[in-house]
Amino acid sequence: MRPPAKRVGGVEPPRGFESRTLRHYFVSLRSGIHRHQTQSAVLDEVAFITHGFYNPRSCWSEPARPVPVPFSNFAMLSIAVVIATYNRPELLASRALPSVARQTRPPDRLIVVDDSDGDVRRANACVVAGFKAASAETRYIVNNRTPGASGAWNTALVHLKVADPETFVAILDDDDAWDPTYLEQCERVASDQNLDMVAASLIYRQTGASNGVLLDSPLGLDADEMLVRSTHIQGSNLFVKLRKLLEAGGFDEALVSTTDRDVCIRLADLGTVRYGAIAEHLVHHYADNDRPRLSTPGGDKKKQGLRYFFRKYQSRMSASQKEAFIQRSVQLFDCDPTAEDLP
Repeated sequence: MRPPAKRVGGVEPPRGFESRTLRHYFVSLRSGIHRHQTQSAVLDEVAFITHGFYNPRSCWSEPARPVPVPFSNFAMLSIAVVIATYNRPELLASRALPSVARQTRPPDRLIVVDDSDGDVRRANACVVAGFKAASAETRYIVNNRTPGASGAWNTALVHLKVADPETFVAILDDDDAWDPTYLEQCERVASDQNLDMVAASLIYRQTGASNGVLLDSPLGLDADEMLVRSTHIQGSNLFVKLRKLLEAGGFDEALVSTTDRDVCIRLADLGTVRYGAIAEHLVHHYADNDRPRLSTPGGDKKKQGLRYFFRKYQSRMSASQKEAFIQRSVQLFDCDPTAEDLP
């Protein structure tokens, strides 16, 4: 008989520094974990649930000492972090959530939307219960819309529309990570320049590569350019007002990939989105080769997304734009977007 899994967060520790003012002076950093719980304890629980083994390590540790953060006099915004997760509890626990908890400017809300298979949801719920960002209201909810990232993100947007319609939405993929100052810098730039949308530059990381590739965020929202190629705005560096996302129609749930480019085109089409770029590379995008991803070349979901995107926008593409889009699709993703059949 296998031993029972340890309880994660069975006793609710006190939530320190609830005041939004105090939060800017003190932030409890636990390398991405709850102030009263070690990362290893949560990973043990995930391993037990997902793989059926158990590692008897301690669940508790001494509370972290508060870390002083320099005071800033810019207007504070409301920030909600949204993570859509699919069958990756280990990466959610070891990469995405820790990077949220390390933020020098913790979010006001953290919403994890589970798009996973039913047998993985318990593990994801356990991970979210064990990882708390300081002062953040944390919610774990199941995708109740179309399966896929767009449905999961829209599930969160509907929730936020009721809970905090004036918030900024910061999306993070469950296998990506932010530098600790990411939210702080996005808030500062958006507040100082009265912006609706901010995009920080990316570090593109592949399996086996010692150094990542630096990808600069665009200086402006150019729909014509986005009709042809990615401009390096994607899920994990999308920081935008909820009202603008809703005005643009949210995420297109018919798209299983290329969703970020699509929503950016529609945000640009509004003509009212005040956008700014952060030159510093604060977002780590992981393109691991040892697991399937939406952008995997030759993958069915990537092909389906490119073909749907082409059908959706070809009427507004010039002949040169069509040629460039088709050429890039074939060369980079082994996909002919003009093919009639959708996988």
